[in-house]
Amino acid sequence: MALFACKQPQNIAATEQVSQETTPAEPKDSTFLVYKRTPCFGMCPYFDLTIYQSGYAIYEGKNFVDMIGFYHTKFDKTALQEMMATAERIGYFSLADSYDNPHVTDLPTVTTSVMKDGSLKTVEARYKYPKELEELYQIIDEKIDIQKWTPVKTYRNE
Repeated sequence: MALFACKQPQNIAATEQVSQETTPAEPKDSTFLVYKRTPCFGMCPYFDLTIYQSGYAIYEGKNFVDMIGFYHTKFDKTALQEMMATAERIGYFSLADSYDNPHVTDLPTVTTSVMKDGSLKTVEARYKYPKELEELYQIIDEKIDIQKWTPVKTYRNE
């Protein structure tokens, strides 16, 4: 998987803060899913992804991923349905909010948030989390990998 490969980035996009003008998500378009991976002392993928109910998504690659910077795309309804079906099948909405041990260091945190019936469920997984969560991560990673991502153009004083 491109996101898990420990290699230097190949695609570079502008890394400035995304302005309101570059985010075409509708104001009423609520969050469908958030997927974040934090850094570690090694070469862990470090990025943030937000997908809205419309399928519009914004991705910020920060380190040790192929896409560094801001990108956007639109997921189709089938992809969103597959992600939700996986979340439901693994019992995501009944999981604990956090799996961690502050005495264990150098582990990245994977944070997911999924909207269902108007409620956003968030799970932070860092240490001894249910392995079923890996199924959700895998389907999201697969969907990220097959999308056609477009770099977000930022506006500079040039």
